[in-house]
Amino acid sequence: MAKIEKVENILLRHRIGEKNATKITTWIDSLRLRLSQLENVPAQKLNSNLLINVKCPIDEQLFEKCEASFLFQSPVAVHVVGSYALQCNSRNNDDHFEIDLLLEIPKSCWQKKDHMDFVYHYKRAFYLAYIAQHLNHCNDLILGLQFRRFNGDHLNTCIHLIPTGKLGLHYRFNIFATASYGKTFVYKTFHPTKCLIQNKALITNEEFESTPYYNQTILNDLTIVQASEYMKNLISNHSNVKDSLILMRIWLDKRNLRRHFAHIVTLLTCYLLENNLLNPNSSSIQIFETILSKLKDSDWQTNPLVINFVDDNIQEVDKECYMKNFSVNLIESSSNSNMCYNLNQGIYERIKLDCHQTIKILNSKQVDFDEIFQNSINFTSYFDFSISILGDCLKQDQLKNQKFYIQCGKNLTQTMVLDIQNLIQQAVGERLTLIQPENYLHQESWDLNAQPITSTRSIVFGILIRRENFLDQIIKGPMANQPEANNFRELWGTKRSEIRRFQNGDIRECVVWEAQTFSDRRLIVLNAIKHVMNRRMNLKLNAISWTYNYLDEMLEMRNLKFNDPQFHYGTGEECFSLINQTINMIKKHLHNLKNVSFKVNDVVNIDPAARHTDVYPPLPINSRPKNVQNQCNIFDCNAMEDKIKYIRPINLVVRLDAIGQKFSNNLEEFQNQKYLLIHELAKSLRECCQNVFVKLNSSHLDIYIQGFVFRLIIALQKELSIHRQISSNTKRPKFSGNIEADQIEFKTQVLPAICGSLNAFQNENFCYDLTCRLFKRWLSRQMIKHFFEEITIDLLVAYLFQHDSHVYPSNNSHLTMFIRVLDFIGHFDFVKNLIFLNFNNSLTIERMDSIRQSFQEQRANWPIITIVTGHDRKLSQHTRLSPDTQIVFHLQRLARIQHDQLRESLQLFKPIKLKSLFKMNMSMFDMIIKLNTKFLPNKHESFDFPDNIQIKHALYSADNEQHSMPIVDYNPAYIYLTMLKKAYHNFALFFYDQYGGREIGVLLRPEILETRPFKYSSVEATKLAGTSHSLSTDNVVINMASLVEDFQIIGNGLVDKIIIKD
Repeated sequence: MAKIEKVENILLRHRIGEKNATKITTWIDSLRLRLSQLENVPAQKLNSNLLINVKCPIDEQLFEKCEASFLFQSPVAVHVVGSYALQCNSRNNDDHFEIDLLLEIPKSCWQKKDHMDFVYHYKRAFYLAYIAQHLNHCNDLILGLQFRRFNGDHLNTCIHLIPTGKLGLHYRFNIFATASYGKTFVYKTFHPTKCLIQNKALITNEEFESTPYYNQTILNDLTIVQASEYMKNLISNHSNVKDSLILMRIWLDKRNLRRHFAHIVTLLTCYLLENNLLNPNSSSIQIFETILSKLKDSDWQTNPLVINFVDDNIQEVDKECYMKNFSVNLIESSSNSNMCYNLNQGIYERIKLDCHQTIKILNSKQVDFDEIFQNSINFTSYFDFSISILGDCLKQDQLKNQKFYIQCGKNLTQTMVLDIQNLIQQAVGERLTLIQPENYLHQESWDLNAQPITSTRSIVFGILIRRENFLDQIIKGPMANQPEANNFRELWGTKRSEIRRFQNGDIRECVVWEAQTFSDRRLIVLNAIKHVMNRRMNLKLNAISWTYNYLDEMLEMRNLKFNDPQFHYGTGEECFSLINQTINMIKKHLHNLKNVSFKVNDVVNIDPAARHTDVYPPLPINSRPKNVQNQCNIFDCNAMEDKIKYIRPINLVVRLDAIGQKFSNNLEEFQNQKYLLIHELAKSLRECCQNVFVKLNSSHLDIYIQGFVFRLIIALQKELSIHRQISSNTKRPKFSGNIEADQIEFKTQVLPAICGSLNAFQNENFCYDLTCRLFKRWLSRQMIKHFFEEITIDLLVAYLFQHDSHVYPSNNSHLTMFIRVLDFIGHFDFVKNLIFLNFNNSLTIERMDSIRQSFQEQRANWPIITIVTGHDRKLSQHTRLSPDTQIVFHLQRLARIQHDQLRESLQLFKPIKLKSLFKMNMSMFDMIIKLNTKFLPNKHESFDFPDNIQIKHALYSADNEQHSMPIVDYNPAYIYLTMLKKAYHNFALFFYDQYGGREIGVLLRPEILETRPFKYSSVEATKLAGTSHSLSTDNVVINMASLVEDFQIIGNGLVDKIIIKD
C-alpha cells in the first residue's frame, strides 16, 4: 500500500464526519440556550454557601483571607476553541474526541484588583462550580460531569462532561472560563516585569520584584479567543494543513505528550504559513515532515519564536526578559504572552529528539511507515531508566525556589520537579542526554461534591544517558583555580570532592567513585544522584528509587563462594573479559606452532560466551587432580560436596590447511586423515604449551587452559565438498547428504561470519550483550529456550536493536531493551513477515525484495521464524528445524502477558520478585517429571535455589602446577531431555529450564490422546481401547502407564517421581 493511501486510512479514523459535526453543533447550541437562561446572582461576599452539593474546584488554602465578592451573570459568549474549531481534531489515544468550549465571563463580574493575589483564579473556579451545579440537573443534555484540571494545571479547572445519546459514545466536552478583555484585564498589566502578588499572607518572608509565571497564568486565558481566530483565519482554507495537524496530534498522542504540545504545534504551523516557510499545497505527510523538521531545528531557549495575532499591532519584544524567566519561549508580541510558559524544558527537548527519530523513519526503508502513527511509545520503554522520589518525603522547607512555589499557587510537586531536575542535571553532568519529568501535571478528574486532589505525588523522571562516559568512575570538575571550583565543592561536599592531576597536566576538582565490577559502575549515576539529593535537599536515600538494575538479579550468582576474595562476579562481564583474553592466547599458540604438516588459517569464535551473550559465562576452574584416569578428572555426582560440577566448553572453529597432503575423496579415508591432523595438533599443543591439557575426539579437540575448556572444531575445506559429492554420487538419499553438508557449511563458514558481525555489533551497541542474556534467562525460565538455537536468539535481539535505532533515540539500557524485546516478540507477525539483519548493508534492496517476494509466494516452505542475513548460504538455516509454530505462538502469548506485568511493576517502582513474576504456569502440562537435585550440576543457577546455601568454587591459579582435564559438558538433566525429545517428539513436547531446573514439563500432543485405529507403524506406547474401528481393525489408545514407565527407565536414578495430571 502506498504511503499516501496509508495516511488517508489513518485520517479517516480520526476525522469527524459532517453528520456528527451537525449533531455536535446542535448540542452546543442547546448548551448555550441553557446557560443563557441561568438567573443572575447579585454581588455579595464570595461564600461557599452559594454552592449546593458542589465544592469549589480549587485548593481553598490559597484563599483563606480572600475578601472578594461574587456576582453571577450568564456568559457573554460560549466559544468553540481548540482543535475542533480548527477542524483538526483527532481521537484522544484512539478512544474519543474531546471538544473545548470557552465561557466568556462578563466584565461586570470582575472588580478592580481581581487580577491580583489569585483572586482571578478563585472567582473563575467558583463561576464554573456555580454553572456545574445547574448543569448537573440537565439530564436530557448531559449524561455525567466532573471537574478536571485543564491540561493538568491545578489553578485552571474545567468541567469535563459526557453528552447524552450517541454523542456520548465518542465525544467529550471540556468547559472552561476566562475573563473578557478590558476593564482591569488588559495585556500591559501582565507583563513579566509586573508584580501581581502582594498579599502578605501569601508571600511570607519573600519579596517579589516581579511575578512572571503568575502573570502568564492569567494572560494566556485572555488570549485564547484571539489565538483561535488567528489560527482559524490562516488554516481554514488549507485542507492538507489541517490533515497534517491531525497527524501531529496522533503522533503526540502516541507519546502521551498531546496536551503539553498540541496547541504549540498549531501555532508553529500558522507561523510557518504566515511567513511562507510552508507550502500549503504540499501533501499532508510532506507538511507533517516539514513541521517536524522545523521543530527539530528550533531553539526556543536561546532564540525565542515571536508571533503576532494582530498585524496592525506589532510590538518589540524584550527576549532577554523572557529567557531570564522561562526555559522555553514562544511569544505573542501584541499581548506579551508566552505560549510555552508552563512547558518543561525536558519535554521540549524530548519532542525535538522524537522529531529527529521520526524524520529518520520517514527517510528509512528499513522501518514500516505505519509505526509512526500506530505504535505507542511508553514512558518505561522510551527512557534508559526511570527515577522516582517518594512524595511523602518532599517538604516545603526543602525547596530552593520559594518564589516560584508561591507563583504557581503553592504547588509543591510542580516546584519540586524543577528543583530536582536541576540537581539531577548537575549530578549526572556530561553523562546526561535528556531528563524529562513524567506527567507531573496530572489530568485528574473528581466528582462535583468532592474536594480537589492536593496530595503530593511521587515525582518520576525519565533519563537518557550518553554511552561514551556512562561507566566512567571519575566525574571531572573545573580547574582547581577557577571560580567554578567553589560551586563544584559546594555541590559534592569536601568529603567527596578532591583535587587530582590528570595525564594531560590538568589539575581539577573531581569526584571518584569506587567500583569493583561493571555492575557497580552502572550504579555510579544513581549513587551520584542520591548523594547530591541527600546533601542539597536532605532527602533520605531510601526515598529515591530507580529501575536500571531491577533485573540484574537474573544474571547474578550470589550463591557462589570463591576462594579468592579479590574476585568479584557481579553480572559476569569480568568473566567474559577473561575468556576473550584466553582466546587471544590460544590464537597466538596456534599460529606459532612449528614443525607441523598443516597451517592454521584462522581461529574464529562461534560461542555465545565469546560474544558475551551467554547467560552465565563459564568460570575459570582450578581442576586439581583427584580421581584421574588418562589425565582426566572424574567425580561422583553423588558426592555431597557443594561445588560446581558442570563445565561447559567454549566452541572455537579452527580452519586448517594441510601442507603438501592430498586428501582422499572417500569419506571414511578422509575422516581418518582428519583425525591424524587433530592428533598432530594435540601433540604439538602439549609440547609447546605449559599447563595445557588436551583431549582428542574424532571431530574436535578439547583443551584446558587458564581454567577454561575450549572445544576446537577442526574445519577443512575438503570436508564440505566430499559431503556434497556423496549426496549426488551414491545410493544414499540425496537429502541426507545435503543436510550433513549444510550443517558443516553452516557451522564452519556461515556461523563464524555471523558471529563476527555480531561481535562488531556488540561493540557498537552498549547493552546488546546484557539484553541477550536477560532474554535467554527469561526464555529458559519459561522452559522453552532449548527450542531455540543460541544464534537465533542473538539475531532476534540484534534485529530489535537495529530496528529501534530508528524509532528510539537511545538503546543504552538492558532493562528497557528487554521490555522492548518482550513487546516486539509479543506483537510481531512472524507468519506474514520475515526478519532482515543487514550487517554492513551487505543485502541490497533488490535482493531483499526478491527474498520477500519468494517468502510470500511460497510461505509454507519457509520456517515460522525466518531470519535473513547477508552471510546466509541457505536462508535461516538455524530455524528450519526448531522452533515450530506451536512454540512460537506460545512464546508470543507469554511475552504479551509478562511484558504487561513487568511494565506495571516498573511504573509502580515495586521491587521485582523474579520467582513469582517470571514463574512458569505448571498447570498447563499433562505430566511433570521431578528430577533428583543431586544429579543437577548447575542447580545453583536456578531462581529457586535456597539463598542460604553457598556453592564453593576454586578459581584457576597458575601457581598450582598440578592440573588435569575436568569433566566437560556433562549435564545429566539436559542429556535426558535430549533423549526424550529424540525418542518421543511425535508424542509430546518437553519443557525444561536449562539453568538448574528441577522439573521437566510434558505436554502431550492432542492427537495422541485420541482413540485411533490399530496400525503397525504407530503402535508405540499404545494399548487396545476395547472398541473396534471396523470389522477387521481394533482401536488403540495411549498407554499412559507404559509411557511413564519408559520415562522412568530412561532417567533411572535421575528421575525422582512423575506426576500425572488428573
